[in-house]
Amino acid sequence: MNAAALALFGVYLGTGFVLRSWLQWRATGDAGFRGISGSPVSPEWAAGILFVLAIVAGILGPISALAGLGPIVGLDHPAVAWAGVVIAVAGIAATLRTQLDMGASWRIGVEADERTALVTNGSFRWVRNPIFTAMAAT
Repeated sequence: MNAAALALFGVYLGTGFVLRSWLQWRATGDAGFRGISGSPVSPEWAAGILFVLAIVAGILGPISALAGLGPIVGLDHPAVAWAGVVIAVAGIAATLRTQLDMGASWRIGVEADERTALVTNGSFRWVRNPIFTAMAAT
């Protein structure tokens, strides 16, 4: 199951970041990547750093298990593992769907002077930030 978790994380990164950036570039000529923004220790900067740390932790979790680190007591059960797979697959699909809902307004990071159209259709009708909601589920 650890290899499956690592593979799902690879699919997540591949679809949510690589594929989506490429689709954005193909459609608009801009990949949408803005990087970590804000001055050091600002909320925007801290959010970017925490996001990078979350990605690193997501990769290191299954790698540490594959390297022999023992399981967390109480979570080492097939039902928990399969629930995680189902939630991860649903989160990956929802992340890609909500990113597509943003259309040309999609980007990673924010530039202070950049203005894009406010998206209010699709999943944005129900949740103010459905991409982060889906990413949190993943």
